[in-house]
Amino acid sequence: MRTMFYDKLKQMASAIKKPKLAKTVMSPEDMVATLQSRFGNVRVTKGSNGPELLTKCPFCGKPEKLSVNPVKRVYHCWHCDSSGTLTGLLGINVSLAAGSIPETPIGNKVQKTIYPPSFDPSQMMPLACLPDDNPAIVYLRSRGFDPVELDRDFAFRYCAKGRVFPHVPFDASNTLVIPIYSENKFLGWQARLLYNPKSVSDDVLQAMGYTARKENGELRRPPKYLTSPGLNKKEMLYNVDWAKQYDTVVVTEGVFDCIRVGRQGVATLGKLVSDYQKKMLISLWKTVVLLLDPDAADTQKKLAEELTVPGGPRIVPVTLQGYKDAGDCPREELWRQINCALDNP
Repeated sequence: MRTMFYDKLKQMASAIKKPKLAKTVMSPEDMVATLQSRFGNVRVTKGSNGPELLTKCPFCGKPEKLSVNPVKRVYHCWHCDSSGTLTGLLGINVSLAAGSIPETPIGNKVQKTIYPPSFDPSQMMPLACLPDDNPAIVYLRSRGFDPVELDRDFAFRYCAKGRVFPHVPFDASNTLVIPIYSENKFLGWQARLLYNPKSVSDDVLQAMGYTARKENGELRRPPKYLTSPGLNKKEMLYNVDWAKQYDTVVVTEGVFDCIRVGRQGVATLGKLVSDYQKKMLISLWKTVVLLLDPDAADTQKKLAEELTVPGGPRIVPVTLQGYKDAGDCPREELWRQINCALDNP
C-alpha cells in the first residue's frame, strides 16, 4: 500500500512541468571550481565511465563520498545512496566543454585540491553560476558592469572563501578575482574587495579579522586590490591578448578602467609606465590612445612625449571629462570622448 502511495506521488511530481533552464557550458576547470566552491575539496579519479570528481556529499555530509560524472552529468553518493542529475545537484543546466580534467598524481594518490593552483586565493566560481543576490553580482551591476561579459571575455571569478595574507593584511574571502594573462600564458591575478575599506569603521574591520596596527597605533586597513605575490606588473599589460587584435589600443591605469573600454583596452596596473610597457605600446599598435585618470595629467603628458618616436604609432592623449576615471564612465560616453579625440588631431 505504501509503495503504491509513493508511486502515485512520483507520477504526480513528474507530471508537473518545470521551467527549462538555459544551458551553461563549462570548461573542465570551471566544472571542478564550481563543485569545490559549493561542497569543498575535489579529488579526481578515473572510473569506468570517464573521470569522476569526488567531493563532500551535501546530503549526508561525508567527505569524498559524492561522485560526480561530468561527462554523463550525473552524481551518486557512495554513503547515503543519493543520486540524480548534475542539473538537479547544482540548479543549473550545465554541460562539460571539450577538454580533459587535469590530474596530478602524487605516489598512488591524486592531489586533492587540484583547482585552482594558479588562482591562489582559494575556492572560486565562474560569475555565470552565481545567483543575482550574490555580493559580486550586486557589486558589479551597481557599477554598471555586465557580469556575463566579465565572465566570458575576462574570466572574472568570485572567491567565496579565500586565503588570508596577514602581511598585507588582506582576506581573499568574498572577493572578485581577476586572472592576468599575456601571450595566452597565466601570469597571476588581482583580488578586489567588494567594499571600500576606507569607509568601514574600525569595529567592523576588527570583527572581520583585521587587527594589525601601524606604528602610530592606527588600524591597518586592507587595500582594495591585492596583486598575486611574484607578479611583475612592469613586464606586462593587462588584456594585451585581446587588444593586440586591433590597430588602436586604449591605455588605462586599472583593470576596471580597461574593461569599461572593452577588448581594445589595456591596463598598466598603476600610474607609472615601465620601459618594457612603453616598448610594447610602440611596437604592437598603429594608434595609442592614452586614457590615464584625470589626476595623472602630468604623467600622461610625459608619457605621450616618450611614446612619440619616428616611425612609431600615432599618440592620442584623452583627458576624460566629467568622471574621476574610465571605470566610472558609461562605455558609450567613454567612446564618444575617445572618438572625438581621434577625429580631431
